[in-house]
Amino acid sequence: ARQHGVLAVDGQSGIQIYCHPDTSHAALMEAYRCLPGEPALARLEAEAFDQRLVAHYQQESGQAQKMIDDLGGELDFFAL
Repeated sequence: ARQHGVLAVDGQSGIQIYCHPDTSHAALMEAYRCLPGEPALARLEAEAFDQRLVAHYQQESGQAQKMIDDLGGELDFFAL
């Protein structure tokens, strides 16, 4: 996401694409090609894009950690 300046987020109102001011048209076209439906596009200033990207990855990391914690009581990872 950082390399190409494109972040796609699935929200309540559908998929939203956030892009960096320097995002290439090719990167945007690839995002639209890969995503279902008609995602909305929001061009952000560089700092706002970076903040949105960090917040998204922190949220995803927190959700993954919660899933691991929830599974921890059910699975013995050393047995795998």
